[in-house]
Amino acid sequence: MLFQTARSKAIVLVRRTLRIGAWLSSLRYPELRGLLAEFRASRSAAVDLADAVALYRHVLKRKPQAILELGPGTSTNVIALAIEQVRKQDADYRPVFVAIEENPDWLAYHEECFRSDLRSYVELITRGTRVVDLEGEPAAVFDDIPVHPYDFVHVDGPDHLCFGVAITGDVVEIADALAERATIVFDGREASARFAASRLGPLGFLVTRDRLSLNYTLVRSSR
Repeated sequence: MLFQTARSKAIVLVRRTLRIGAWLSSLRYPELRGLLAEFRASRSAAVDLADAVALYRHVLKRKPQAILELGPGTSTNVIALAIEQVRKQDADYRPVFVAIEENPDWLAYHEECFRSDLRSYVELITRGTRVVDLEGEPAAVFDDIPVHPYDFVHVDGPDHLCFGVAITGDVVEIADALAERATIVFDGREASARFAASRLGPLGFLVTRDRLSLNYTLVRSSR
């Protein structure tokens, strides 16, 4: 009982510390804070502050040339805003950015809410989903993901629970098409992240956790 109580208190303290850290980090990006303020009432579960800061910094730092988002929402605007900020320093920067939604109604909602000055940076599309067998594991995946040498992937879909399976497996299914240098960020989805890490490790991907959100991140710096 004492151990469980101490563990619970430790978890609460860690989460509080992370929230403070995310808030302090966000002070460096007033444009991001302004964007998130616009989406506080979003029905698509507005992105957590730590996740938003992490995504924003990834794009600013890595300047990816081909971005794939599996499950759009407020995070799509965050990535688009980061693209815009990079373009202020480099007008030639114009990455491919594909965001895939499985539900046409949600896609219409994303279109309605998307900030108009950022909309041109992303191709928002809808795709069906299915369950496939990935090395003996049933996994939910999107149909017909457009083929690009993606060097940045944000995983927040599809809905695997509706199929009664434990994981999504898109990044494993498209692994051979990923760029030589690539970063994959999971929004939660720890079982999917661990599965992907076990399959992508032999391809040169290393596993880390974001220091603010604690989300799994897989990074390959060369191949």
